[in-house]
Amino acid sequence: MELLLNGEPLEARYESGAVRATPSAPLAPGTYSARCRVTLSPKQKDPEVSWNFTVSAGAIVTLPPPSAWAGEALTAVNRLRARLGLAALQLDSRLCAAAQAHAAYLDKNNLIGHTQSPNKPGFVGETPLARAQAFGYQATLAEDVSLADGGADKAVRGLFDAPYHRLPFLRPGPLQFGAGHSGRASGLLFGGDGVPGTVMSPYDGETGVPTTWRNDEIPSPTRFLSNPPKVVGYPILLAHFSGSSPKLTLQSARLTTADGTEVKCQINTPGQDRELTYACLLVPLAPLKPATTYTVEVIAREVTRRWRFTTGGASEADYSPLDLRPGDLKLVGAVEKMEKRKELLTLRVVRAQSYGASEQNLPRPVSVTLKLSAQTHFVSQSGRGGTVNIAPGLPLAVIAPNGPLDRPIPARSVILLR
Repeated sequence: MELLLNGEPLEARYESGAVRATPSAPLAPGTYSARCRVTLSPKQKDPEVSWNFTVSAGAIVTLPPPSAWAGEALTAVNRLRARLGLAALQLDSRLCAAAQAHAAYLDKNNLIGHTQSPNKPGFVGETPLARAQAFGYQATLAEDVSLADGGADKAVRGLFDAPYHRLPFLRPGPLQFGAGHSGRASGLLFGGDGVPGTVMSPYDGETGVPTTWRNDEIPSPTRFLSNPPKVVGYPILLAHFSGSSPKLTLQSARLTTADGTEVKCQINTPGQDRELTYACLLVPLAPLKPATTYTVEVIAREVTRRWRFTTGGASEADYSPLDLRPGDLKLVGAVEKMEKRKELLTLRVVRAQSYGASEQNLPRPVSVTLKLSAQTHFVSQSGRGGTVNIAPGLPLAVIAPNGPLDRPIPARSVILLR
């Protein structure tokens, strides 16, 4: 094999499925031409490829050391992997540089996503692989990005809880890792092919599993449903890493309680979910019960697993004032009367919605009296702040516990609709 740079031979080597060479000294800024030829057997045509590339005037000679934030992210990721019985990841300066560059790009352009545009400030490469290669990393990789307030531990946990973003955490083997952070933007890079293995999350015997997950991942794992709940049960994954059969062929999957009652789940497989290849996903369509043991059974052509986990205490952290909880009712209409002294609001209701269902028009309007309290949330559907006088005719929605409508019911949230 032969690899030439501006017509001069480099010491080439075959490594990880590619011909590679490292110049003996840093390249000066400018445009270069490269040509590679590999000699095969006499009966085969020798492949040859030529290309040009440019070293910019601002190119760095030495990569900066990983940031303190990257080290904190590594600690958080390895803590989660250790609980799953997986090997610790190793910090890689090339991946850290690529992750930091993309986090800065997202922050500077107020964006979220995995691609970059050449016409935007901070551009390094269009794809995660192109950005990693720009900093000298050549192996396969996966990228997670997020926008969130808080430290590295919170960012890592938020990505881990989201099922599609959890998958890179689950790959077995001694992998490389990089992380970057800028403003509210953060990114994680997982490099390497790993080793074969089957990983479940939550893992067998895990305790303290969250009962809920806020369904705001992009894309949403419940996008196949017409009206998915905003807050669901904690997602469950089985990932089967195998080089011989990378695509998992699912036959059945179910989640049950200790008495055998089946929990209704959205089940995603590689057959209908292009975000999955080697994994299957179960999303409980209602919050799980606190302090309860569940059994998961997954049967695929490649692997069968049956395991248990136990939830922790109930949590309200995933709910916003706009979200319906199981047992809630959303009433939509206009103000009929407001009695401030008694803290009573009478709403002329024309539409209603229960948890997990679509909003429906009522056959005829119904007057419902709602009790306001210090615990009632007053919010705007648009998210805008300000002060509004609750007067007759004002369009509102109210979230309240489902119950008899012929007596005052406590209002959990009052939502301004305009």
